[in-house]
Amino acid sequence: MHAPSHPDRKDMPAPADLATCEQLFAHAPDADQQAMLISSAVTALWDEGRQFQRFDPWLLRGQQVLDNPGLSPAARAALGIHLLIARTLGSACLAELASALPALRRQVDEAGNDALHLLLAALDAYILVMGGDTHGADERIKDALPLARLEGPTLLPGAQLASMGALVSILRGDADGAMQRLDAMLTHRAADQLPAGILLMARAHRLQALAVTGNEQAIEQAATALREQIVPARNAYLQSYLHFSLGVADLLQRRPAAALTHAAMSIERALAGGCQAATLVPGLLHAQALADLARDTEAADALARSLASWKRHGYHLIAAAAHLEQTRLHLRQGAPATARARLDAARRLLPADQALPDYHRPTGFAKRLAAQCLPAPPAACPTNLARVRITTLGGFGVEIDGRPLYDRDWHGPRTKTLLKALIVLGGSKVGSAQLGDLLWPEAEGDRARQALKTALSRLRRAGLQPGQTPPPLWIATRHGQISLVSGLCTVDAIVFQHALAAAPPGNPAALDAALRLYRADFLPADLDEAWIVAHREHLRRLYLAQVRALAEQCLEQGTTGTAEPHLERALTLAPSDERHYALLIRLQLAAGCPGLASHTRQRAREALAHRGWTAAGTASEMP
Repeated sequence: MHAPSHPDRKDMPAPADLATCEQLFAHAPDADQQAMLISSAVTALWDEGRQFQRFDPWLLRGQQVLDNPGLSPAARAALGIHLLIARTLGSACLAELASALPALRRQVDEAGNDALHLLLAALDAYILVMGGDTHGADERIKDALPLARLEGPTLLPGAQLASMGALVSILRGDADGAMQRLDAMLTHRAADQLPAGILLMARAHRLQALAVTGNEQAIEQAATALREQIVPARNAYLQSYLHFSLGVADLLQRRPAAALTHAAMSIERALAGGCQAATLVPGLLHAQALADLARDTEAADALARSLASWKRHGYHLIAAAAHLEQTRLHLRQGAPATARARLDAARRLLPADQALPDYHRPTGFAKRLAAQCLPAPPAACPTNLARVRITTLGGFGVEIDGRPLYDRDWHGPRTKTLLKALIVLGGSKVGSAQLGDLLWPEAEGDRARQALKTALSRLRRAGLQPGQTPPPLWIATRHGQISLVSGLCTVDAIVFQHALAAAPPGNPAALDAALRLYRADFLPADLDEAWIVAHREHLRRLYLAQVRALAEQCLEQGTTGTAEPHLERALTLAPSDERHYALLIRLQLAAGCPGLASHTRQRAREALAHRGWTAAGTASEMP
């Protein structure tokens, strides 16, 4: 990270090195210049990439300067951001760092400086993504993109935002999008004005994206070029990230022995640089390489040793991926119940609407693990034979033995909400406490339990008229867990999710059939409950991700016509997502329809025109 310029202070040249910062700080005439010198010192230490413990005295000085009421808004925001960078590289406790972000956002807004806004967005995205919130990180990047001009004061932070946006795309399973972002930045006319550190980090991210999308020759060329640039710089932090990136590439290319070597070298260089954050990240790569070498006991021990540290420091993305690796090991050992417990532990670390990460793993890794852990789905009961049929996609409806339930049949609004909550939480083995906390968050334990008991009793009797035969026992309670009985009940949203999970890899027909079950958004009329809105967004993103997967399968297998309708629908659901345009164009060209492809390319340019230089570059480079 590099200190942005201070346009309101022409008398404040940025010092070139740490020694100069030390000399000038003692004689700085005011708080603003002290703030600039501290920011420059943080930048100089980051550029050196070693002995990060030297951040400590600058952090103390920075806190004292922040307490000065005479500090200008721009200087306060710039100093706060650089102190947060120093803490990120030093203590690496993301939970503490995240608590400082709201105040920093307000300070940056008050300063009204585009460069500071971009710099904070990049840092904000890193803290969010490593904390497990990849969707939140992506939204921070998108909100800042309109300011990301590769020119003048925004040149450096704009490039940093593009590099961080690419990393977020990789972690969200969109390596193609990451490559497009990075290539647009690295080939930009202003790229030769960027500092070496920013370019090297961007190229390291590009290597990671290539490991997913590129061929072995392209990966080797990128790795060689990166090594030739980073090693002579003698920057321990960048050397650590170099070996981490090389190890990820080796793991994805099925070279676990080489990945193990690079993981060890990454940790060694991070320790040499005194960067605690950089020692945490390659630990998972080390365990994954051991697992791929069939050294299961060593892999399990490595995961168990590191999990507490990842969680303590707030690196929930890595911790969730570690639980997935444990899931895989337990499945190998024939322990599905323990595997399911580890899978649930991974899910608890992430936002409720977020997909499990394919961290350092091929696309679909987490989905396949989840499918292997899945109990018999409700779809085992054919929809036309189910006595209780529940629709949620496009609207809410319930039929019991062919009779639809109307508003008067629910015995109170909370009864219907309870059923929706059961569905959102998976419909199987949902904890009573979890339901109580969700539906009656302000109630004490006993009151919440009684309210749940009453609502559950009413739900079981929904639609029952006086003298009428009771409906089937379609809701079961056992050991404090509530389930929709799969032999009697079917829910379209749950059937859709199970169908996606059960679709065999590389089978476009099965995936197409599953995607056709997504008729519309989940409970579109329910706008007041945040957890329903979140689940709606989760199902929509799941559908869109699998549409892209279907398109890739069709391109790989030379089949056309299957994915195009889904891609057109995806464009109505996410009209500014360039990935859907790019895939549609590729399919149209593969089908021998250049005219259609040209029309789609024009639609893409028009839709993406407002998204700044990154999106414009992407649109111009579409096939």
